[in-house]
Amino acid sequence: MKRLSLYAALVLLVGLISSCSDSSNPTAPMAHNNAVTSAPLARVSMLALPKNAAPNKLAKIISQEVLITRALGGDVQVPCTYTTTSGKNFELTMTLHFDPLTVQADTKISINMDTETLVAEFEPSGIQFDKEATLSATVKGLDLTPVPDNASVKLFYINGAQCTVMPGEPTIDKAAGSLVLTDGKIKHFSLYGFGFLK
Repeated sequence: MKRLSLYAALVLLVGLISSCSDSSNPTAPMAHNNAVTSAPLARVSMLALPKNAAPNKLAKIISQEVLITRALGGDVQVPCTYTTTSGKNFELTMTLHFDPLTVQADTKISINMDTETLVAEFEPSGIQFDKEATLSATVKGLDLTPVPDNASVKLFYINGAQCTVMPGEPTIDKAAGSLVLTDGKIKHFSLYGFGFLK
């Protein structure tokens, strides 16, 4: 869970470094390109979650842990609902599915999310799979107006100061403020998030 706090610190640090670049520098801003497979963290804007209307509600970790067996596989699911400061309902369901023989041994798997960005940490960190796990997510009540019309929302693997586009095609409805992913592929555990190129 400490890595979620490190994510915010990484964004700040990388942003400060890249703000000093000029147009001849390879870290200068890139054009929107839906074919890009990786980008510096400073060039990716992760989707923000709306603020909770509950008084004195601080950002917290939403977490779920489930024992996944090698023989049967299984699902880890994080549900979250609340009323936003604008009076709208926010709903999120994120599910990580494991087919049988995906994990190398029976393992307690967890999904940890903060309440500020659509970024999740899957644990135990560094674990590898014999097959890909499948990530699905349904989110309603997002403010997607910051997403440019010529940009696509992608699922990113966040590895330090670098983001890599992962297999899976999120679909968004800007007017409805919704995001749906049914086919995200997760090969190993770390930080993953939904975002777009700046």
